[in-house]
Amino acid sequence: MPRTGEKPTEEPENCITDCLSSGLNLETESGIRTAFDADPDLGITLLFQRYYGLLCSYAFRTVRSEERAERIVSDVFYEFHRQRRFLTMTTSFRTCLFMEVQNRLPDRSVKPGYD
Repeated sequence: MPRTGEKPTEEPENCITDCLSSGLNLETESGIRTAFDADPDLGITLLFQRYYGLLCSYAFRTVRSEERAERIVSDVFYEFHRQRRFLTMTTSFRTCLFMEVQNRLPDRSVKPGYD
């Protein structure tokens, strides 16, 4: 426990500083994996910053609603973090996240009115 006036040593900015001082690029998959090892909250923040916009654009192409696309992508990130999927990753973050978004999109092969 830090003394009054001292910052805890495990705050995200300390993890970022440590990673940067070691020459680690926090924008790469390996850098993000290292960030998850150091601090899962930092890892999810970096992952979100890197992929949120791309995933929203991808979802928007199908749902044609910015709000709905953002909700789908936000749900994917929430579940990814809540279920701690980063601990058992066997693919890249990018692949995993795009697959998760794809699985939540409505099936485009089903035409409206044809049941």
